[in-house]
Amino acid sequence: MYGIGIVGTGISALHLALQLQQRGISTTLYADKSPEQIRAGRLPNNVCRFGRTRAREQTLGVDHWNFPDFGMNCAHVRVHTDPPIAFCGNLSHQASYVDFRLYLPRLLADYQERGGTIVPVPDPEVAVSRSASEHGSTVVATGHRSVDSLFPRVASRSAEHPARLILAGLFHGVAHTDPLGMHFEIVPGAGEIFQTPVHSVAGRVAGITFEAVCDGPWANRLRPRYYDDPSGCARVVLELLREVDSEILGRLDTRRFALTRPLDLLQGAITPTVRRPWTRLGTHRFAIAVGDAAVLNDPVTGQGANLAVAAAWELGRMIDADTAFDEQFCHRWEERLWDLARDVTEWTGSALGPPPDHVIDVLRAAAGSQDLADAFLDNFDDPAAMWSSLATAQQAAAFIRRKPPGITKRAADLMIVERERRLLELLGRADSGDLLAPDALLVTAQGCHTLDTWPGDQYTAGAPASVTEATVLPLSDSAQLITYRLRTLYCSTLWHREHDNWAAVVHHRSPAPVEAP
Repeated sequence: MYGIGIVGTGISALHLALQLQQRGISTTLYADKSPEQIRAGRLPNNVCRFGRTRAREQTLGVDHWNFPDFGMNCAHVRVHTDPPIAFCGNLSHQASYVDFRLYLPRLLADYQERGGTIVPVPDPEVAVSRSASEHGSTVVATGHRSVDSLFPRVASRSAEHPARLILAGLFHGVAHTDPLGMHFEIVPGAGEIFQTPVHSVAGRVAGITFEAVCDGPWANRLRPRYYDDPSGCARVVLELLREVDSEILGRLDTRRFALTRPLDLLQGAITPTVRRPWTRLGTHRFAIAVGDAAVLNDPVTGQGANLAVAAAWELGRMIDADTAFDEQFCHRWEERLWDLARDVTEWTGSALGPPPDHVIDVLRAAAGSQDLADAFLDNFDDPAAMWSSLATAQQAAAFIRRKPPGITKRAADLMIVERERRLLELLGRADSGDLLAPDALLVTAQGCHTLDTWPGDQYTAGAPASVTEATVLPLSDSAQLITYRLRTLYCSTLWHREHDNWAAVVHHRSPAPVEAP
């Protein structure tokens, strides 16, 4: 017996398999569906992959859908309160919606092309038994019902029944938001509506998802199955959008509005469930659960796939660091997984209930502050930060009072450097080897230069007078932080030197605070 057997072909299974492969650990993937079956199947979900998940894709070399012109750069939030709430929050890092009928087959191909072994086994329960007999360790990364009984349900952390009826479809005839992003609408007592830009098997289309309160006013119209009635589906969606006077109507062409294909529709309901993520398969054999096999949440907060990836990466790290896949390892994994999943699970559970007054206070404050709106949206990529800002009235009030992250001449905001330290594309490089930022800050082999210290007259012609308050903060021999003001923005650029070449690895802008008259 050798290596790790991984049962499943979802995002957690593939990220774990690719990560262990990258670490030089032998794996075998047991697949219940072939890439062709996945591509030809029904829409499985409508997943938003936030910045941390996309960064992990870059690390694995599977960032195949990096479209600067098509993705989620912001969220247009609307709340049907009296008075209504509306704001647009910006993401620091673009999120992405890619049809998993494209995403999963491509990652399967990456794994196989790099030497990975894929064994087709249609029944996950049979796959677990086979893996246990052929490998020293087994990871179950499929939420298929046939393996649910392996992992006991934790009643205190699980729901008894679904809180939402879900209808998700891909549609023609809907223009995307401007600026491009997600439309997120909260209708207290009825549910939520999402419109998203999706790169799908049908091309670049609009995804529309309804999360309907099970005993609310939308439920009776979303409970019937429309798989054989795509025109009926479009009719009901249009009817509900009109009922709530959704902003989506202003971007919708009723003459063209239709499901892209009958298969591009998903309906159902999810009972949020947390399971003990391990089981004994024999005297000295265990199976570990990750992804939906361990923690299954309603998609209302958009965290399912992102949590699954975070958990897969943590499990991969633990497998690489440990020599024994024993009961002690299982207990450590149980504790670590709940550390990762607690905030997502509690935040999502709260979001499924009526919005508390303090959450409405946060949303209303975000409508009056771009900084708060951006921070609120960025927290979707940091569920621990999100839950710490929404869990109680006191925490919500503290979030509303948070200090804006402006950068001043006196104090460079190093937190931005830590938060944003992810390589961006190199800025344009001059023939001389010097690097010129878009805001006319120059970097040469001798270091970083602000406007008043540029070497030689040959550089001064292009200097914009609007850049003020520029300072250079040396961080090390190979890193410097420039902070400056550009018109009404405070800006920072972190530069890193390798040999005699400098690259911009962070470029951040934040609105300058309004000064009192």
